[in-house]
Amino acid sequence: MATVLRSLPTEVRSHSRPKTPSRQRVRIGLAMAIVGGLMWHASLRTPSGPAHGTALQGAVTEAASVSGPLRIGTFNIHGARGLDGKRDLDRIAKSLEGFDVIGLQEIHGVQDATLRDQADMLGEKLGMAWLFAPSVRQWHYYDFGNGILSRSPVIDWQRIPLERQTGKTYHNVLLVRVLHQGQPIQVLITHVHRRDEAERQAQLRAVIALFQSLDEPAILMGDLNSNAADPQMAALLATPGVLDASAGVSSPEGAARIDWILTRGLKTRSAGIEHTGASDHPFLWAELEIAAP
Repeated sequence: MATVLRSLPTEVRSHSRPKTPSRQRVRIGLAMAIVGGLMWHASLRTPSGPAHGTALQGAVTEAASVSGPLRIGTFNIHGARGLDGKRDLDRIAKSLEGFDVIGLQEIHGVQDATLRDQADMLGEKLGMAWLFAPSVRQWHYYDFGNGILSRSPVIDWQRIPLERQTGKTYHNVLLVRVLHQGQPIQVLITHVHRRDEAERQAQLRAVIALFQSLDEPAILMGDLNSNAADPQMAALLATPGVLDASAGVSSPEGAARIDWILTRGLKTRSAGIEHTGASDHPFLWAELEIAAP
């Protein structure tokens, strides 16, 4: 009788090993982490730092009047966003026609593929020399700050950062020396912090000290985010020789004014405050003459 040998069934135990990601997955994960880190770093708002120069950019198509008054203005353009929510640089430019020196606040940086900022675009529309003085850098571009448009010759300029203590953004002062009737005039253009009170007071103190240290004639203009009732503003307005160019000019809106044109060594021939709706701030202007010594 034939015997068939069969193997008895044996218990098979499998010990599965933990799966390890492939090299490709590791590389993809690492690349995504690097890209995410770079994007996070680029999104951070950083200060632009100080700078200086001896000339503005762009061409002047019409020289400033040498014999007449110096026509100046200051405008927080709110990134060219009007009260209707629309961005329109043409409306801003229309408000600024006919002036010699214009201080700008809340200018936005790169606007399109041309890599041009709003000061550049306004300078071209008005045929004025221009300078963007950014206070903030973000996404590898200068993003936000002050600026100047000028038909008057410029001797030199400085971008001076304002110290930040507790606020979430950065601000600066633009100091420009322009020539009028052969006389250098020192012009300060600034935008003081608003949301944090300690920050506002510290920056306002620094701006006032700088203004009072300048040789006459001197101009301080911009959005100081402080009205006449502020103790520092009240003390400045009471200082002998400091004049509010818009004193006596009533605002159509009747609101407490936080935009200013203050002078030393100059007298005002005329001034105005215009609510154009092109921004959430009014446009302030003044015609100034150099005061007799």
